[in-house]
Amino acid sequence: MASIASAAATKIGKCGIDFGTSACKVAACNGESLSDLDAKVIVDPMGDFSIASYVAVDDEGGYVVGNTARQQMERRAKYTVAHVKKSLGVEGGTVSLVTNLGKKVVVAPEKIASILLNQVVSVASEGEGVDMKNAVVAVPHGCSEARLKAMAETAKQSGLNVLQFISESSAVALAYGLDEETTEAGNYLIVDIGFEATRVSVLSASNGFFSVKHFKEIAGVGGNAMSERIVALCVRDFMDKHGKDLKDNGRAMLKLQAACEHAKHTLSVSTRAVVEVDALADGVDFRKLVNQASFESECSDLFTKMLEGIGATLKDAGLAISDVKNVLLAGGSSQMPRVKSMLAQVFNKPELEKETSGTVNPSEAVALGAARQATLLCMMAENNVEEIQKVVGGETNPTVMSLALTVGVEQKNGLIVPVFSRGNAVPASRTITLEHGSASTLKFYTGERPSAAGNFLLGMADVGEAKGSRTFTLSVDKSGQNFTLLVGEKEVNITFVGAVETLSKGDVAAHVASCASDAAAKEDARARAVADLNDFIYKVQESDYLQDIEEEDTEIVDKKVAETTAQVGAAGDVESITALLKSLTTCVDDILAEYDEEDEEEDGDEAFDGGDMD
Repeated sequence: MASIASAAATKIGKCGIDFGTSACKVAACNGESLSDLDAKVIVDPMGDFSIASYVAVDDEGGYVVGNTARQQMERRAKYTVAHVKKSLGVEGGTVSLVTNLGKKVVVAPEKIASILLNQVVSVASEGEGVDMKNAVVAVPHGCSEARLKAMAETAKQSGLNVLQFISESSAVALAYGLDEETTEAGNYLIVDIGFEATRVSVLSASNGFFSVKHFKEIAGVGGNAMSERIVALCVRDFMDKHGKDLKDNGRAMLKLQAACEHAKHTLSVSTRAVVEVDALADGVDFRKLVNQASFESECSDLFTKMLEGIGATLKDAGLAISDVKNVLLAGGSSQMPRVKSMLAQVFNKPELEKETSGTVNPSEAVALGAARQATLLCMMAENNVEEIQKVVGGETNPTVMSLALTVGVEQKNGLIVPVFSRGNAVPASRTITLEHGSASTLKFYTGERPSAAGNFLLGMADVGEAKGSRTFTLSVDKSGQNFTLLVGEKEVNITFVGAVETLSKGDVAAHVASCASDAAAKEDARARAVADLNDFIYKVQESDYLQDIEEEDTEIVDKKVAETTAQVGAAGDVESITALLKSLTTCVDDILAEYDEEDEEEDGDEAFDGGDMD
């Protein structure tokens, strides 16, 4: 196989597709070598850079797609399917709409989505003058198997040959050139603000390679939520001015939602926007000026939640803000001045507030990265589509999954040492050393509590007793369910109890929510205090900490340790546990102080006896 640099890249039609919830984008690369690749989003005949994710039945019984379908939504809502992607991969999911003959029909989501996807491919083919039937399609990080199958069926029905599905995180990384050898090595943070959620990814890049290390989805913090805040502002304004509540008027709300979404887009590039709708309700025209300040005020809690989610992602990844080499933005809403300014301030990256001219347009990043991947695959396979499957190892789905909950190992003191944190990308491998040794059976748990008792038992492995430190390596495959344990160079069998497989999304959500509650916070704080106490007891009993004291004093310490241990169960709060630790520490310190005084006296006597006297 020839090298990438020498393989021509223009012999077959290939593109990158961002099949989004609210809109789709398609891009292609120009250039015949790795050094001159230039990806661009393909514009449709109307001059639009995106295709709205809408499909509607027209008066003739055919279908209209994209922006045309969206424009008729307010008049023909029952004939129109909005946000087509949302129905894909949903168990028992169907799409209902009314035909031009007034008959209600139920259609498979894949059928509707294939009509939209076919339009996307047509735009690409017309724009590039070649049949663009081969594509790399970007899907959300951790996309479910059901949705991937639905996407594959959608592509099949539309006649599209999917070269590869890649995660949106990887597509953004490719768009920003993290696969180039000239890219500085380090940790990169991707903030991708989508329609329904903000997705945060931590990537590590070095020498032309990158990998997704951590991922978190901040649900409910997306472009749609921002648009809805403008809608709420306008609904209140209409009520104040005209005494009418628009929320019960479906058609009026559709008109208002469309106008407010347009206003949101305007506010990403301007300090003010006008929401204007003729005959909004009962013949009343509506006009409202929304400035940047009022918009940011309405969305302040969303911005706060976004920052909290980013902070939690970095914490789970074990990174400080200073560890982030750069912040990469994706999604149209990431261009909001408030978003860019707060990220620039937090990460000390003033360049984030500059115009995107000459760099990657965040709203196009996913499509551009997918197009770059499509071109690279064709180069590597010398434009032989059949050979591409060999290049990607026979997989069209290398999407990165991540762990729903932290996976850790129990120490002797009952505290969990995290091995993989929640949101850790898989596959992954990590080596851990337990400084205080371990029991003959290593117990692995999944959950967010600091103590083993509050988490779910994952599995156990018999490894033999170890009084000193113990080092082991735990690996997890790309499914997030299969683990391998190495102690030294020997693989040790883990007996699983099925926690990863049996925990539902509801169980995970309930566990995470309970960990965030006040009661849970108190329990966790107490657990940490108990762990600190146990650490000190271990230091006293099982190390050389007290090796030089007399047997009589050793008995005093042992008695104090026994008394302290007996009182732990009855100590219900952090203050009580802290008091026990302080009392034990004082006892030990007082005894050690006596020996320090004796040593000082002996040193003084030796100095006196050895001195010269004239």
